[in-house]
Amino acid sequence: MQVNYSDPIYSEAMAEFKDSFSHSLERLDELLKSLSSDDRYFESLDEIYLLLKRLKGYSNFLKLESISIATKTCEEVALILKSKKPPIKEEMVDWFLIIYDMMVEWERDLQVGNYNLTSLDSYTLNMIKISSISTQKCSDILKTLTILVVEPNENLLKKIVNFLQKRTKKVYLAKDPKSVIGSIEKFRPDIVVTDSDFENIDVVDFIETLKKKYVKIPFISIIKDGDSDLLKRLTISS
Repeated sequence: MQVNYSDPIYSEAMAEFKDSFSHSLERLDELLKSLSSDDRYFESLDEIYLLLKRLKGYSNFLKLESISIATKTCEEVALILKSKKPPIKEEMVDWFLIIYDMMVEWERDLQVGNYNLTSLDSYTLNMIKISSISTQKCSDILKTLTILVVEPNENLLKKIVNFLQKRTKKVYLAKDPKSVIGSIEKFRPDIVVTDSDFENIDVVDFIETLKKKYVKIPFISIIKDGDSDLLKRLTISS
């Protein structure tokens, strides 16, 4: 459903949301920093949970899907953390801060009237659940992810695709490494799986070039068994 933000009902609600969002981000910054304090752990989590719940309700009404999905995911994580004893893991705080930084970008966009907000990739949204805090099975998480497979060998490509299609949300293909950037821009995959044997292309340079442009996308390279030199180079580059 498209929302006409010039409509008086939505216009007034958007003005209230912008103000609430700005104040909420200021408070959220303080609360995230206090999560490392055992004394304030549960108090901070309670406030973070309520703050996210309020933002989720606002963004649902205004059809701001990017904010709605992010706040819903963070709210679920906060609820899980409320049932666990402190201290909080550092990787969880880092994950919250990644989402927070994206919210700051959204807040800037909203203030200048840009309501076409960038979406967070599902890998970022789900990676904290993969770590340990969720009861969700890894196989279930995998079903939410999209994969881009870069493989020039037709037979191997079919085998990889057949394997992944049964386990992931969607699999996209790129036979030619030169078309990968276009494929990433078009499909926005959560993970890129690539062969390591390309004609006239060094796979390490290839992956490093892509990682500089797409820093949040994990790259998985399929290498020949026993190719320790390439494995070492890939490990160092990561």
